Amino acid sequence: CPKCGKELPVPAELKQCICMYCGENISIEEQRTPEEQNVESMEFQTAYRTSLLQAGSLIEDYEKLLKNFTGAGYKGAFQAYSELGEDILSVADRYAFGSEESKEQVIKELSESILMTAENQIEAHKSVLSGNSKARLLDQHRFFLAVYLIPMLSHLKLTISEALIDQIMKDWKQKYPSYEFKKANYEELAAGFERKGFCFITSAVCDTLNKPDDCDELMILREYRDNYLMNTKSGARMINEYYRIAPVIVAYLNMQTDGEERYDRIWKEDVMPCLNFIENGHNVQCKKHYVRMVRRLKSELPF
Repeated sequence: CPKCGKELPVPAELKQCICMYCGENISIEEQRTPEEQNVESMEFQTAYRTSLLQAGSLIEDYEKLLKNFTGAGYKGAFQAYSELGEDILSVADRYAFGSEESKEQVIKELSESILMTAENQIEAHKSVLSGNSKARLLDQHRFFLAVYLIPMLSHLKLTISEALIDQIMKDWKQKYPSYEFKKANYEELAAGFERKGFCFITSAVCDTLNKPDDCDELMILREYRDNYLMNTKSGARMINEYYRIAPVIVAYLNMQTDGEERYDRIWKEDVMPCLNFIENGHNVQCKKHYVRMVRRLKSELPF
């Protein structure tokens, strides 16, 4: 500080600051020699270019991270992934702070770097995969973006976060228009794994239909679960398996742009028949029908 003489640590990109000791308004540029300014600028640009090259690594471990999209694994995996994201993107975030032009450049270049890695992974396997396997590979990347990358960017709350999210989703849609997806956030995804005694799929269906959590349909299904299913030989094991996989199924359905139509089909083709079985005392048939629904939805998951 030119007034009080105290030393202040300031980011290289700042042009103005206020002394924390005496309140003096300081022009940073005036305190640096032209040689210092040039060196700092070059070092900062080099650091940004390095972070840009590293941005692709945010996609590299998508398979491992998707395997950890479970009640036991998601929280820890997401935390480690967020720390990696912060390490890589913090320099780019500061670089974008320089001007609106810099921000636009950073957002476009980061999106290109990240999605180029995804595209390279997809193209590397396309030639040896069947049609269904190619679609599954694209769906894996889409789901990874929806439950890891986009929530991580939102969770970090960087100055570039929201604009970068919009750019990535725009660029992904342009490359793969049939694999568009909706945004999700970490807090909602993590909370989904922690809800106990919850009819995940049917609750999501009823929510889409604007039915409350205590609607007649959900109350009937909960009573069936607690008073019949839990007392059958395989009921408890089946319910535990349901609680393990159902939050993943709901997250997958929620990211779909046609999610409401999918939930409507589940209501008509799965939930309503189960309710009819229960009301007519056909508990075994209800169990079989619901198990088929869960297995079908599980088979549609991309991993």
